[in-house]
Amino acid sequence: NVRNIQDPLATETITLAVRATNAPANVEFLDASPREVTATIRGRKSAVERAKRSLAAYVDLADQRVGSHDLPVRLAGRPKGVQVIELSHHYVRVRLDASAEAERPVSVQTPGVPADGCEIGRPWADPPAVHIAGPSSAVERVARVVAVLDVSGLSTTTTREVKVQPRDASGLPIPGVRVEPERVVVTVPIQRVTGRTLPVWPDLTNPPPGYQIVQVTVRPATVLVTGPPKLLATAQAVRTSVVDISSLRDTRSYEAKLVAPQGLAVVGATTAVVKVTVASSTTGRLRTPASVPGESASTPATESTLPPAEAAKQQPAAPEETTGSPPPD
Repeated sequence: NVRNIQDPLATETITLAVRATNAPANVEFLDASPREVTATIRGRKSAVERAKRSLAAYVDLADQRVGSHDLPVRLAGRPKGVQVIELSHHYVRVRLDASAEAERPVSVQTPGVPADGCEIGRPWADPPAVHIAGPSSAVERVARVVAVLDVSGLSTTTTREVKVQPRDASGLPIPGVRVEPERVVVTVPIQRVTGRTLPVWPDLTNPPPGYQIVQVTVRPATVLVTGPPKLLATAQAVRTSVVDISSLRDTRSYEAKLVAPQGLAVVGATTAVVKVTVASSTTGRLRTPASVPGESASTPATESTLPPAEAAKQQPAAPEETTGSPPPD
């Protein structure tokens, strides 16, 4: 038989997602368990291939109320000549919830760091609020609707259309909630600022008894600060929060907050990585941080072979690492 050769009989098993139709007004489909069913189909190979593209599984929600229901699985889109010889589940349990709507303000988030020498102002979204709808259990969890615009490397005021996302109090996305409009226009003011590039001086505690500091490096070694000209003119450095090395006996890197001089602000970076190496006091080569003039904090280390007491009197060397910030005026 020519037909049996050119278009033989075939049997295949396919997986179908369970969809919902005819949901009553004010009722929302949450999910089905299981979410998918498998159907074994038989027919001519050409018809089976068409069925793999057209066959769909669904449950009819007509006249159903909020709650859980066991509903029969129905199939649609079965081509002529195709038989369904087996279905993994003839019933599935569906959960239905009441519909809910609400208005939520748009919260603009601006991750990233703008170009060196720039700072961002307060961003805004247009429209400033959106309409959300969906299952009441999901709508009630929406703490905010977030629009994200990455400002990494930007140097001028930027306006972009971005998609918004409903999130819960922990910042996690909430599926199943519809947002209108789905996209908003976000504007982030960005301007160049005048300031000075200052070194970062780590504030270290004393090492353990019998140990001495042999090397200290800071990254970034310099940062850009802004503020009133009189304060900028007298500022010497940006300190870090206190780094406790009282139990350090080798090398370790610490993340420390940057603390700008009073009245000034650091542009961009908020923390620095301080790498400290200590060794037994019998080690001859010493790299000791000197004191900040007028302060008790430490500065970037200066290399010395002098005894600790003498090395501490030396002035700090030029920073070893930079952030690429513009030089002071």
